[in-house]
Amino acid sequence: MSSTVGVGMWARRADGRPDAIPRYATPRRHDRPSHGARKARVARSLGQPFMPWQAALADVAGEYHPDTGVPCYDTVIVTVPRQSGKTTTVLTEAIDRAVNWPTLDFGGGRLGRQRIVYTAQTGQDAREKMLEEQLPLIEDSEILRKLYSGTDRSKGAERIRFKNGSTYRPIATTKKSGHGPTVHMAFIDEAFAEGAVGVREAGLDPSMVTIETSQLWILSTVGTEESIYFNGKIELGRAAVLEGRSDGICYVEFSAEDPDVDINDESVWWKVMPALGYSQTIEKIRARRDKNINTPGEFRRAYLNIPTVNLERVISAEAWAAICDPSVELGDEVVIGVDADPELVRGSVVVCDRDSVLELVDEVPIGELLNLAVRVALHTGAPIVLDAGGPLTAKVHDIEHELGADRVIKAGAADLVQASAEFYTAIGDRELTVLTDDRFDRAVGAAGKRKIGDRWTWVRHPDAIPLVAASLARWARRHAPEPHEPEPDFFSL
Repeated sequence: MSSTVGVGMWARRADGRPDAIPRYATPRRHDRPSHGARKARVARSLGQPFMPWQAALADVAGEYHPDTGVPCYDTVIVTVPRQSGKTTTVLTEAIDRAVNWPTLDFGGGRLGRQRIVYTAQTGQDAREKMLEEQLPLIEDSEILRKLYSGTDRSKGAERIRFKNGSTYRPIATTKKSGHGPTVHMAFIDEAFAEGAVGVREAGLDPSMVTIETSQLWILSTVGTEESIYFNGKIELGRAAVLEGRSDGICYVEFSAEDPDVDINDESVWWKVMPALGYSQTIEKIRARRDKNINTPGEFRRAYLNIPTVNLERVISAEAWAAICDPSVELGDEVVIGVDADPELVRGSVVVCDRDSVLELVDEVPIGELLNLAVRVALHTGAPIVLDAGGPLTAKVHDIEHELGADRVIKAGAADLVQASAEFYTAIGDRELTVLTDDRFDRAVGAAGKRKIGDRWTWVRHPDAIPLVAASLARWARRHAPEPHEPEPDFFSL
């Protein structure tokens, strides 16, 4: 059962195209005041005017009790397809809270400076999102840069500062990350990655519970059946809408109802994607559909906001858990696997020893990838293996220049097929051991197979890159020439 309460205010697409219709949406209570109009002005000052769905969300989530100023909704839960404008929504809410709330007075004096925090899948993801995507919008705004006083960039202490004393900062994704000073507004972005336990919410809750006007935002595209935390939030949100609740939880969900919907049905796209025709073009979505033609479940998840199911999981959670060990240590004679996503945004470095023990060294932005891989190679004396026909093709010469051609193993298309199949089989046969790592778990959960005739290789889903790097590393360790002897000062992994 779905709800279409308040649909008229949530989507007003022009040009005669079908409205994007939320399956569930908390309706606006017009008998209450709202900060929504002011937030819309903030969005315009960022050069990112609200789309209809964002304006509606700002109105509803911004409702407050006029006598106390307390938000009517303590928690705001949002699930929309990818690239629907979550970044603009988050930044607008953060800036409005930082800049405008300190001057508000509901009878007990001005509220004063506000502390806002942002979390993503990892602390590094949160830092990159804030400093590389959000901060430039503030700096480019003629209005907002007058209210902004600077940015601290020291690792672990990053924050955007405002002249009134308010701060906006990224924090890590641990139970202790939110502890410390009180928090007035917090964002849990990409909540699908939380898995079974809401670590970020558990860390934030003690810092927010004493602030009467605090508000928590939980935002994400849907995940899989293993996204237990966020799936639970979806159920809470849907129940709140169906029960007609007008306090506590504000909820909006844009998604397709049919889990097996035809991904080629563009009429469904228009109904489900609230950014289509605004920040997204039909041509771009068609291109994404074509990229996922062999993995329709991923297109449904990313762009139709339908969770993937057990039947589409390539590597079972049980089989993966059986080969993970939090205390395993790397041995000798390692090989370094390196790979990146097709868009060259991020890459992974994985090390495999002669006993098929693997460790994910790091996932880093593409600009840092080769430096990391070369640094590990120089300290270990190990060769680097990469797909010579893959995303890093243009970087092969650079690595050879740094290490020498004899230290670079260039896997071909047939090698990648073999590497993928061998790694997959080794998991089932428990012939390898992996140092436990949440990023590896995420990669395995996102794994997909791309058919090449009657064979296959791993799909380079952005979250699955560590799996490709690991498969290459193990293949090279088993089939490539012996690596160079390590230098005396072994690099600590």
